[in-house]
Amino acid sequence: MTDTTLALALFAVSCALGLLCLLLVAWVSCTTVRRLRANPRTAERLGVEWTHGWAALNVAMALAWPRRLMLRLDHDAQAALHAPRDLLQAHTTRLDRLLARACYAAQLFTCLSFVLWLCSWWGS
Repeated sequence: MTDTTLALALFAVSCALGLLCLLLVAWVSCTTVRRLRANPRTAERLGVEWTHGWAALNVAMALAWPRRLMLRLDHDAQAALHAPRDLLQAHTTRLDRLLARACYAAQLFTCLSFVLWLCSWWGS
């Protein structure tokens, strides 16, 4: 495979993953985050929303990262920046948690594939 073909294949994979990530973020936003915002116990605990829709990424990260790491972050000085995992775990369904993990994994692999694409593009 030539360098140009590899770069084109990585770009296509990155675009496909980006579209999947966009759809999953929209799904998590419309279902899980909307329900969490309607609940008075969780409405103000979804983390800092830097831009519109960031709460979906905070929820996805909190439900996707390992429990031990999230518990450590909950006791950090900057705990208000992210959503607390235990509270979200108690107020979400199994399907919500599965979708949040898929959303976070798609976001992670999208960013990684774009970085690999840029490295292959600059290398050629």
